[in-house]
This record gives sequence, C-alpha cells and structure tokens, in this order.
Amino acid sequence: MGIKEYIEKMKAERGDTSFAFLAERCETSTENPYRIRPASPLKPDEIAVIVLCGAGDNGHDHIREYNGYLKQVDEFVKSSPKLANKKTRVLVAICNFGKYHNPKLARHLQILESWSPDDFRKETAKLKANEREEILNPAYIRDIFNLAVLPRITTKDGLRRGLTRSLGHIRRNTFVTHCHGGYVALCLEKMLDKSMTKLGFDINEKEQIISQFASLNYSPNCPKMAAKSPFISVQSASDYNIQDKSFFDEWLLMKGKDFGVCYLPQKRGNSLICAKIDKSGIEGNPPKVWIAKEIGEFLDERALAIAESQKDDWREPEDEKIADEHSFLGFTPKNNMSKGALTMQTFANNILENTILNSHQQSLYQAIPLPSVQHLAANNFGERAEFAKAQLKGYKLMVESTFMNTNKVCQHKAWRVNHTIEL
Repeated sequence: MGIKEYIEKMKAERGDTSFAFLAERCETSTENPYRIRPASPLKPDEIAVIVLCGAGDNGHDHIREYNGYLKQVDEFVKSSPKLANKKTRVLVAICNFGKYHNPKLARHLQILESWSPDDFRKETAKLKANEREEILNPAYIRDIFNLAVLPRITTKDGLRRGLTRSLGHIRRNTFVTHCHGGYVALCLEKMLDKSMTKLGFDINEKEQIISQFASLNYSPNCPKMAAKSPFISVQSASDYNIQDKSFFDEWLLMKGKDFGVCYLPQKRGNSLICAKIDKSGIEGNPPKVWIAKEIGEFLDERALAIAESQKDDWREPEDEKIADEHSFLGFTPKNNMSKGALTMQTFANNILENTILNSHQQSLYQAIPLPSVQHLAANNFGERAEFAKAQLKGYKLMVESTFMNTNKVCQHKAWRVNHTIEL
C-alpha cells in the first residue's frame, strides 16, 4: 500500500483522532511515487534512527517535508565510512494531528508544566473536553511510543524485560528531531518514565534506562532543560522562530553576539549553540543586502516554489543550497554557513555517528553506556580542543548573562513575540 493510501486508511480508522506511523525510503515505483513507504514493524533489537519532524502544515500530510528530512538523515548514515556494513534502519514518524491537537498550544503547555505548574493548571482548565486529551496526551505520540519505544522494554506478552536487555534495547534507538520533534521526544521520555513505573522498574533502574534514551535535537521548540535523558540540542542563537526561549537564549538573541559556537552542560540543556548559521554580518563578513521586489515578481517566485514543492521526490535546488537560522538540519556544509556553524555541524555529525556506533556495540548480555557529549562530539585532538573552547565560551557567556537586567530581557521577548510573523 502506498503512503497516500495508507494515510487515508488511517484517517478512516481514527476519524478526528491524531495518529502516527513509521515510514522509510524506497525506490520509486507506481505504488510508491514519493520514494517513501510505510515501514515494516520495528523489531525490539533492531538498530534504528528515527526522525521526528517539525509541525509543518499543522501536521497534515506534508509528505515532502517528511521525505526531505528522512532523505538527509538516511544519506548521512549510508555515506558514513564508520557505519559501512552496519545495518541501521532510518525511519521517519509521519504524524497527522487530527482535528483537536494544537501543536503550538501543546508546546506552550509543556513549557508551563515544566517551569510554572500553577499556570499550567490554570491554562489546562480552559481546554474544551474534546481538546483536552489530544493536547495533553496526544494519540499520535502514543503511536510512536508503542511502535518504537515500548517494545524495547517489554516482551510480546507485555511483561517487563530484564534491566540489561532493556538498557541495550533502548540504546538501539537514536532520535533525530527538528523543532516540534523536540517536544515529541520529551513526551516520549515522559511516557517511558511512566511505563517503567507501571512495569515495576525501581528508581535506579529507571534512571539507568532513561540515560540510554538518546536524541539529537535541531532547534528544539520545548523546555530542553527539563530532559532527564541525553537530550542534546543544536541551535542558532539568531533563531527567531522559537517563541518560548530560556532566559539565556533570549539574552543571546537580544545581544546579537558574534561568539562562534559555545556548549552548555546538561543542566543548561546539553546545548551546542552558534551565533548565526548565516555568515552575513559576522566573522568579518559584510551584512546581507536586501533587494526590494515588485509584488508581481514576488508572487511569481512564490508560485514557482509551490510548484517545486509538489514534485514527487524531495530535492534541493542547486541555487538554493543555503541554510537558515531555524530550518538548519543537514549534514553537509551549505554555501552561506559561518565558521561557528560549520564547527557546530562537525560536532553534531560526530554525535550522531558515534551514538549510532554505540548502538551497534550493544549485546544481549552487556549494555554499553552512552559516552558523554564531549566524547561523542570530538574524534581527535583538534576537535577536542575546539570543544573545550566551546565549553569555556559557554561558561563565560552564562556568567555574563547573570549580570543582565532581567526586565530588559523580558521586554525584548515581549517585543519579539508580538512582532513575529508566522508564515
């Protein structure tokens, strides 16, 4: 069954309820013209990289975007010399939000639940009855959990696996997320914690298993510091698209510093942050020149972009191999990237590659812990030295931000949120 037909089948079964399923790349055929198809079930001991995309067009069948992210990750894994001859499934979670899931509100409530429980209770009390379940406990995230996470810690009969087996199986998953996908990854972590409690894992066992739940998150739109798992963030300080930023992120955006790349430890979100993806205006480069266009010319270009997006297969136009501050998710350098962004990209690529290699080291009788971020990000002396510089830079920036007037940062956030145009 082709991807479009499968989506329509799921819609008929679920009605207004959200849903998700896993898909994988395939050869072009009459049945699969989009080079993507519903994936066969993921086995408990299979090694998998699972892509969790942004909300896109409110999660309604934006196949081109799913295919684009899947293609980039799949090609990176298959082209890696270190991963050659190592069987790794690369999948994407295709999500439909149904009638009642509001991704923007869901992300906002996740922020409130983490940092302001009283406000969270007040906001959730306003939800309509038919919205409450789909916003607080979305069915599509439960689908992803039941397909990719729960079988790692339970048997076919629904019984808990042993600790060593559960550790190894969970570590065989690596999530790569973008924007809203970070919110989904945090929800999966929360579901894992609750499921382990029901299955009878004790506190120490739960901590060990969650420490093996790995995700690499590009521009995560979620409270990243709330994660208990190795939730590694990769982002630009100049990204305006994430409205609910932390104080430090907002301060970086307000100051517009040219600091290259910095790293913050886990209690600060395990974050790799570069000043800007686009090199224009930093590192001694001239600022970008904006050219005014007639409305007719702009509309013609927009129509051409829409036509390009409707092609069967996702492809990147030769003259648009550039990266922007939010949609940056790629594993090869772009024409416009800053030195800081290129360094951050090297670290991120190493993290993904080494995390997958760690998955291949697991065995039935021994679980190999996931290395620290420093060891995942740097492969040689030069990279270790660069990472140490990024750590020091992160520490200095954090200290500097503590002396910033809180009211000024809050005023900047209010101005930015009120002046952001959502396309």
